[in-house]
Amino acid sequence: MLFQLGVEDEVDDLETNLSALVALLYKHLWGKKYLIVLDGVCNADDEWYSDLGLSLSNMVHWGDRLAHGLPKGYGGGVIVTCRNEEMARKMVGEDNLHQIMPLSDPKICRAIFKNSAKQQGKQIDSTKVLELQEDIKNQCAGLPLAAKIMGQIYEPTTSTAPANTNP
Repeated sequence: MLFQLGVEDEVDDLETNLSALVALLYKHLWGKKYLIVLDGVCNADDEWYSDLGLSLSNMVHWGDRLAHGLPKGYGGGVIVTCRNEEMARKMVGEDNLHQIMPLSDPKICRAIFKNSAKQQGKQIDSTKVLELQEDIKNQCAGLPLAAKIMGQIYEPTTSTAPANTNP
């Protein structure tokens, strides 16, 4: 996060002093609106990530938690995406937990699939996507990430007629 704020030189001076790094993050975010996205969190079992909405109190020291480096009250926020509901609850609290429901429109998943395949340099014509629409719908179950991954791993088949071996 500090590198994204452009304070690499200050980070290098602090080496690995966690408390000082958290204080530096706080200093650079103080009085600013910020949005931090922790996408795909899969291993946040320690206290470092817990209670991201928590303010620094007199009972704790800088560096105990990431939350201490996030100033409150200026319009800043953190979005956490996580497949483990209990872990997400520990990070953001019950009141801030929002479950994302699967997409109900299969056209959106088809579009995500097609765009993902296209980004991988794969050419898929619209008729092939229509042929695959039931597979896409059933396999991704309305989950955008599943549709994206399916598009990334999709290998278009080419059917070529065997060469004529008669003279």
